[in-house]
Amino acid sequence: MHFWWWEFGLYAIETWTFGTYLFLIFYAVTLFLLCALLFPDSMLDYTGYEDFFYSRRAWFFGLLAMTICSTSSTRC
Repeated sequence: MHFWWWEFGLYAIETWTFGTYLFLIFYAVTLFLLCALLFPDSMLDYTGYEDFFYSRRAWFFGLLAMTICSTSSTRC
């Protein structure tokens, strides 16, 4: 929901550059990858969602940190 409102605010940008467009695509892809890491296609190899999450937590938190650092106005 936050991403939708953030994108809605982009209507104020009068001149779009390739860098701005690329950043927007990059941000949307990282949010998709975060969701894909949280919800498995198959649970046959895992005892539950907790086991699945713990097996992928390094990737999840790495992508989350990359997303937060790329959108923050301060340095990480």
